[in-house]
Amino acid sequence: EGRLRSRLPTPLAPTARDALVEMTRELVDLRLVEYRSRKQNQSSLGSFVCRVTWNKRDPILKLPSRKKLPELPQGEVEVRLAEGDSWQFRFAKEYCNVARPVATARNRLPDLLRRWFGPQAGHPGTGFTVRFTQQAEQWWIAPEGGQVIALPTRGAVMAYPDLAAAAGRLGGPILAGAPAPEVVSLPVDGADDRTFAVRALGHSMESPSGGIRDGDWMVMRWARGEPLGHFEHRVSMVGVGESDEGVEYLVKRIVREGARFVLRSDNPAFEDILPDASTTPYAVLTRHLSPEALAPAVGTMLGNDELETAFGVDASPTSGVSRRGGHLFLLVEGRESFASPTRLERVVADRRPAETAFVLGRVDSRWRYCGVGRWSDSAWTVPELDFASWRALGHGKRVSRELPEEWRVRAEAALAVLGGRAGDEVVARGRSCRIEGPSARGGVRVSGGPDGFKERPVSVTDVGWVLAAREAARAGGHPVDEAYVNRLRYLTGTPKKSTRWIDTGWALVLTEGG
Repeated sequence: EGRLRSRLPTPLAPTARDALVEMTRELVDLRLVEYRSRKQNQSSLGSFVCRVTWNKRDPILKLPSRKKLPELPQGEVEVRLAEGDSWQFRFAKEYCNVARPVATARNRLPDLLRRWFGPQAGHPGTGFTVRFTQQAEQWWIAPEGGQVIALPTRGAVMAYPDLAAAAGRLGGPILAGAPAPEVVSLPVDGADDRTFAVRALGHSMESPSGGIRDGDWMVMRWARGEPLGHFEHRVSMVGVGESDEGVEYLVKRIVREGARFVLRSDNPAFEDILPDASTTPYAVLTRHLSPEALAPAVGTMLGNDELETAFGVDASPTSGVSRRGGHLFLLVEGRESFASPTRLERVVADRRPAETAFVLGRVDSRWRYCGVGRWSDSAWTVPELDFASWRALGHGKRVSRELPEEWRVRAEAALAVLGGRAGDEVVARGRSCRIEGPSARGGVRVSGGPDGFKERPVSVTDVGWVLAAREAARAGGHPVDEAYVNRLRYLTGTPKKSTRWIDTGWALVLTEGG
């Protein structure tokens, strides 16, 4: 009802009152230091500082006030890391929560910030910052000096293959043939016999801002026998139903609505569940960990003797399929290991529910960390390989990404019109060509006329990537040229000699002048 009330018992005991005063003073001092530091960091443009915060799932960047710094970048901006890699950062009004290497689609900002600052990056009570610096019209980003932290020491936590197995340990009905628990290495402080871990299964606790994804580790504390009211607004594991009829074990947020409680998913697509007399709380979530936060940055090159330290396990994984510290590792070698730059077809006979895998591929005598593999449609889906890794591990010589169907359809429609304009001259970008008619596979044939270059086809794929690049450039305010189109079209690191560069140029002429 618009009021904030304390749940501390009153009156407080003298020792508790003194502790509360000291804790409050400590928090006030911390806030004053943060505000003073933040004010000092509002430097003139050319260099500005962003605070690392989080969106309840991943670390993001809080921008300085645009009222004080109206020249702050906006939209998609190319920024270079200290190592020299070029990334695209998306600057919104108050936050930057999307960044990715140039010519890739997946948001990698959380991975980058965790690589710099560790798994706690952005969490309340931390004070990490990054600095953007502009030199010769090029923006650079680097973590602030003295802020980088090491990964915390991993602890041994008992992990269960599913919620039902965990419930059996916690006093629920034990299912016949239930798989045994195992010890998993996780960065959890103070784990005791009341602490356990289980992987999230499904998408009900995902939210628009992130939440708990399928395959994330949920670290929980046993709380059997406590009333629902003790877990208000907290994510908890509950059992619903009677033992003789079969108990369903769920992870939900317990929310009060008036005089009753409801079991609510963070994903708004799932309906609330009303608890009844049989509803039993088993455990409460203390933290959740994405597998991406437990590994080095994608693309890291590692020797055999470095794997143990890089992944925080007790022994380096061997080649093939192995488990170390409760984590699944897939080590692949040789051509044709990957069916596509994002797809590894490797069967694991004893794969656990919602289990993810750390995928590494042998490239130039070292292991390249290819990212977290998630099982989908009979294969492991991984972050896209770069050119060198695809050449060493991939199937075939193709280095182009898959053209999205939307742009294939648009390109076919545009080329159907152009193909009917045989004899027309098209002029754009200081170049000209003549349309000779449609080609065999839906493209068009162009030439330089009687005294120009010989006839050649421009394909649906060529035109589709140019159209896709124009849309991306419009959103980010970039000029469209052959280099920009090919960064979107081809795998990261693809050299010019491995592409159909000349066809991209004529596709630009056709879409702009035709």
